[in-house]
Amino acid sequence: RLEANRTKNSCGFEVEHCLVSKTMDGSFFLQDFIVSGSANLEAGIEVKVPVLSYEDVCSKHSFRPNVLIMDIEGGEVDFLSENQDRLSDFRLMIIEMHPYIVGAAGIESCRANLRTAGFSLDDSDGLVEAWTRE
Repeated sequence: RLEANRTKNSCGFEVEHCLVSKTMDGSFFLQDFIVSGSANLEAGIEVKVPVLSYEDVCSKHSFRPNVLIMDIEGGEVDFLSENQDRLSDFRLMIIEMHPYIVGAAGIESCRANLRTAGFSLDDSDGLVEAWTRE
């Protein structure tokens, strides 16, 4: 559906079907509700998907984004900790946090990683937080 909408609207983005991780093995768990699939919640049907690091994705597509919008069903903890050295690439991060998957300590770990990288919480709405860096 994403690729069909991209074509319909003449957009120029790429779709990379993978987990972006340095440590995961490619296990992904499909749920009945399509947006609830997760590599961090071991329930549902397990499938294997390709795994690329953030650096690999950037290199493969010759880009370095400065804004990141993240809704990865619990993967925010791993992404932020694995890529602490790359967070300075971004000026804005919009993240949906998933405390029911990673717990309160996981969310605090995300926030600590963002603060360490020089981000401040700019706004929030429910589970979504907008973090900016000068």
